[in-house]
Amino acid sequence: ELASDALANPQETALFIRSVLLDGAEPLAGFEGITATGGLLNVFNAMELINESCGSSTGPLDILRIYPNPAASSFFVEYETPDFEPYDFRVYNALGQLMYRNTEAPIRFSTKRLEIDTRNWAPGVYFVAIQRGDEREVEPVMVKAQ
Repeated sequence: ELASDALANPQETALFIRSVLLDGAEPLAGFEGITATGGLLNVFNAMELINESCGSSTGPLDILRIYPNPAASSFFVEYETPDFEPYDFRVYNALGQLMYRNTEAPIRFSTKRLEIDTRNWAPGVYFVAIQRGDEREVEPVMVKAQ
């Protein structure tokens, strides 16, 4: 995926790689003022920073967490996807009525998180679904009075 980003956004990707290389450097007293980092480059540290920035990158389709739950004016859905293609997000009320629908493509190097506004919803139980094709995950969320 990093290679795809480099082809699609070469300048952004180059700046990202530069920043993790510099941020991953280990300070070394004798190198202060001699090198840009004041230390030694550490590729392992840089790779750890890339992994942190990518989040968990990819994995099975899953709703990892919904918070706050119960929600008042909005809630967040943290999720995992096996790729960075668009997925449909839907929220249904207890009667099966569609309350929210949006298509999101996860952004690389960021947390897979979606905020859903509930200010105009009645208190009650709702069901959050993320899906693409035959894959679907559903989790409940409670909306309370504001």
